Amino acid sequence: MLSFYEFIEKKKNQEQMSETQLGFGKFSDRDVQDIPKPYLQWVLKNVEWLRPELRAEIEAKLGSVSQTQSGPPQRQQPAATQTWVLSKVIADNQFGLSPGTKVALSKTNQGNWNFVTLDVAKKRGILPGNMVAQIVQSERDAQGRPITSQNLADLFPTKQKDKKQSPLIPDDLMSEEQDKIDKRFEQLINNPDQSHIMISALAGSGKTTMLKHLAWKYGSPQQKWLYLVFNTKNKVEATQKFPSFVDVKTTNGFLGEVLRDKKNINKIPQTERMVNLSKYKGKRGDDSNTAGLEKARIIVDGPEFNSLMKQFHIPEKVDAYEYGSISKTVNSLLRGIRYTFKEQVLTLAGLAKSFALDPRKSLDEGIQKILDNYDFDTELSDIKERIAKYSGSFRSEATDALNDAMGIDFMQKDYKDEIVEAAKWLMNSTMPGGTSQKYKKGSTEHDLGQFRDFNDDLWFAAIHGDEIVWPKYDIVLADEVQDFNEAQKIMLKKLHDAGAKIVAVGDSNQSIYRFRGADSEAFDNISNQLTDLSKDKNVVHRLTTNFRSRKAILDFANDETHVKDLKGRKFNDDYEGAVTKFEKQYDDAFEELKAEQAQGERKPTAFISRTNEPLVHAALKLLGAGIPFMIVGKDIAKDLSKHIRKIIARFRINDQDDADYLSERMKEFHQEEQQAHEGKSTKKAYLHGLGEVTDAITSAINQFSQDNEGGTVKEFLRWLSERLGGLDVQENEKELKEYQRKLAEENPVVLTTAHRSKGLEFPRVFILRYDLFPHKKAKRPADLQQEENSKYVAITRAEDELHIIDPESEPGSKKGKE
Repeated sequence: MLSFYEFIEKKKNQEQMSETQLGFGKFSDRDVQDIPKPYLQWVLKNVEWLRPELRAEIEAKLGSVSQTQSGPPQRQQPAATQTWVLSKVIADNQFGLSPGTKVALSKTNQGNWNFVTLDVAKKRGILPGNMVAQIVQSERDAQGRPITSQNLADLFPTKQKDKKQSPLIPDDLMSEEQDKIDKRFEQLINNPDQSHIMISALAGSGKTTMLKHLAWKYGSPQQKWLYLVFNTKNKVEATQKFPSFVDVKTTNGFLGEVLRDKKNINKIPQTERMVNLSKYKGKRGDDSNTAGLEKARIIVDGPEFNSLMKQFHIPEKVDAYEYGSISKTVNSLLRGIRYTFKEQVLTLAGLAKSFALDPRKSLDEGIQKILDNYDFDTELSDIKERIAKYSGSFRSEATDALNDAMGIDFMQKDYKDEIVEAAKWLMNSTMPGGTSQKYKKGSTEHDLGQFRDFNDDLWFAAIHGDEIVWPKYDIVLADEVQDFNEAQKIMLKKLHDAGAKIVAVGDSNQSIYRFRGADSEAFDNISNQLTDLSKDKNVVHRLTTNFRSRKAILDFANDETHVKDLKGRKFNDDYEGAVTKFEKQYDDAFEELKAEQAQGERKPTAFISRTNEPLVHAALKLLGAGIPFMIVGKDIAKDLSKHIRKIIARFRINDQDDADYLSERMKEFHQEEQQAHEGKSTKKAYLHGLGEVTDAITSAINQFSQDNEGGTVKEFLRWLSERLGGLDVQENEKELKEYQRKLAEENPVVLTTAHRSKGLEFPRVFILRYDLFPHKKAKRPADLQQEENSKYVAITRAEDELHIIDPESEPGSKKGKE
């Protein structure tokens, strides 16, 4: 593919290229008329820097007529509820729109016009219908027709055929910090000595823009570039923005390729990822889902680990009548003990892998360091607290029976040594060929010893780092390095050893993955590593100008968080944004959304919280109000479906019964529970929650029935799942595209946690349950620092408005329960 670099060089050298010949790719120098149409269609869609003359020649052959004069053909989009019109501001106005600004307009039911500026700011607002003609003018195509689309994204400059937006940062817009990095990189790439750059980039400071600028300006197809990104979302977005000679990969994806490279086949034992089990077909009709399947979890649920737990005096169960009526309680306690023990072992083994501990060597020192720095429930205290709540005689009877079944005094037992031994055993078992256990899919058995977990890509590459051949790159760009663990740090060292010059980018203030082994010192450790490895010690540079948020939001972030040096860019208007803290009540936010929806003018909005529980309440509230929303993360539909299934079983409802019948039974169950627990203070919170769930589900059934007269319970459950199912926009490419489509076409309210919001931005943000920052389980200084980082991430997602809801008005808080 002809890169931007090549294009510019040809322009500089005034090389003449035939208007009818392709100058790149597998059909280079071939006449357009001799090239297959599918390839030409691909060229129009993917080659942004195609010469207008050549584009016109290709379009002529394909017989396509575009709405605009040049650029790739517009994609077919699903039917949308809005049509957007490309327009330009032509006069001064009171809405903060500068003359010449390109905007997209969509008419509301009330005759007003929603607008979105087609620039980085993406400012949104409303123009009165009686003023719009004096303020804006629609853009026209070559045939004089208005340029429109049902997909807002198609009207942005990168999608317009008459606007080729340069990937370079313009000289007049480049900040002093960006200019320093630009000049430093120019020295680095032109100097034969091996040196590196570390960029400390605060939230919204355009780190990806900076990396993209460096790649387009200084890179060439004769070089090998690697861009390591944090997740699939980043990979999809970067692949569209960076030149083709840059290999864009997640660290897991890259290391997975290194492990199975033909140069390494005979150097280390070969394994397949667990996700590849999906390609093996079981018996006919087998639809078992292997997505998310983890080898480690299969092993701890298997017979070998079960035998190990018995050695640790943790039996599977007792006979149903061995201890009389108390046997059922003993088995319930044993299930809880086994589950908690397994989770502690899985957590310890997972962290040990993140810290690149090698089970072929002694693990004692490394595991002890993890135990010293992380909290583990080695006493299985949740189970002990559960027993402590039993009444006196029952507690004594249950404890005696449990101690007899286990052969130890459980209430005095600390399982630290057993958890450590089990974690070591598990690490050895998850090594290639480390287990003989089988996994059965359909009628086919698979040898688990030949498979590896997704996260074992990092672990295997790290512990085999000296044994394998590492690929050679000229330049390696590494993003989000504040969340790198020890295994990823080893990867950077090996890429350096192979000759790469590294540009690493991150923000220590956004380090929020300590639970994955990325400790609070990760950013500084990598910074020190790159400095030590560099010939030139001018390594560390900063980006502190936030291009996302308005002044009021940045001022609040500087005052409210541990970050004190956020600076803002100059906007095209004087609006400084809006921030409130505890001024808005919980219901106020939803009333505001309802009022906007009634006017057809709802502002793009997100609700962000520390945990999932507040999002469940918000989803129920939005569902009951008929306000469209989208969940990024938790699948709330599963929780509601469990309650619905309980009602279905209680009243013996058939899946084919009318959904309205389910609604009546929901109300009946609520009334029965109210009567049964009337006056009981211990049931007040339960009844309040049940009432909220009942109101939300019955309102949802009412919405469903309006569009699906006579719809069944089964159809309603499917409808509910579509609306309340969470989207994994970070790792699932299909769901990421669905998220982008819904944002552009439907403008739903987004519900997400602080962790899941990372990398996202919204014109208006409501933060729920601010009292949950920090999380109650965070005790260590390192964990409390991560909690501060989570709050900082949540606050800096806001572009124009930020509202911290009064926690005392929210469900789940002490006063919210009253």
